[in-house]
Formats: sequence, structure tokens, C-alpha cells
Amino acid sequence: TYPGGPHPNHDGEAWYRLHFQVPPEAYPEGPGTVNLADLIGILRFEGVSAQASVWLNGTLIGKRIRGAFTPFEFEFPAASLDSATNVLTVRVFDKTAFYKREPGVETNATSQIPLGFDPTVGGIFRPVSLRVVPKERLLDIAITPNLQSLSADVMVSDEAVGTSSL
Repeated sequence: TYPGGPHPNHDGEAWYRLHFQVPPEAYPEGPGTVNLADLIGILRFEGVSAQASVWLNGTLIGKRIRGAFTPFEFEFPAASLDSATNVLTVRVFDKTAFYKREPGVETNATSQIPLGFDPTVGGIFRPVSLRVVPKERLLDIAITPNLQSLSADVMVSDEAVGTSSL
């Protein structure tokens, strides 16, 4: 980490670009055995401050309006991943983009970002990950052990993604 980041005097907008390849093990059962039309990609950001727009291979896949510490995800068709090289582009506005500006005043410290937000943090500051998963899947499952009866309660979400009766 850098004290104050690699560009401590920069405020406002920043662009990130990453060229990457998707390893075969990222696909369920390998890329040659599953129809890509049956898969989706999930791009997860653990921390971006404070607004993000995300493109994959030149296509906008989502926008995060405000936040900093809460993870967020964008889904996209797995078929949009190139078998060779992919390009992830992220445009980020830090907290200063949300300061209320008043004519004749340099900045007004009243921000529309929730209190507790660190004004010195901006950009992508936590890990980003990519998963490729089936379109049809369970969203949530919880298992609660009961040690007294040596059993477990299994709860599955009422919601499944896709059109199947998972």
C-alpha cells in the first residue's frame, strides 16, 4: 500500500483497464463441456469508492451509483468472455465528485456520501473477482446444526435464478 495512494493529490475521476485471460478452471466442468449460453459471469467488487461504471470487452455491464465499503456484483452473459484476451475497464469517481459546490467557494465539506467515509480513499481499493456459474442456480442456502438432536436444518431460498424448478 502507498501512504496517500500512488497519486495522493488526485481527486475526482480515474480510469482502470485490465487485460486478462479466463483460465479453463474458472468454468464449471471446463469451457469445452458446457454450453456458454447456459452460463453467466459474475464480476464482484469488494470495495470501490465511490461511484463506478464497468465495461467488459467494450460493453457496459453495470453502474454503481454510490458506496465505498459494501461489495457489489454485476452479471453478464458468459459468452461475452473472449477465449483469448478480455478487457475490463472501470471508471471511478471518488468522494470529491459528490461535494456540494458553491459559487466562489473552493469546496464545501458537506458530502452526500454517508458519514464515516474516509475522504482520503478513492478508486478500487479491495479485490475484484470473476466467477462463471450456471444461469440456473440457487441464490441462497443455509444449514443450521442442532447439536442437541444431532441434526441440521436446511433452508433453501424461495428464489432460484433461471426458469428451472431447482
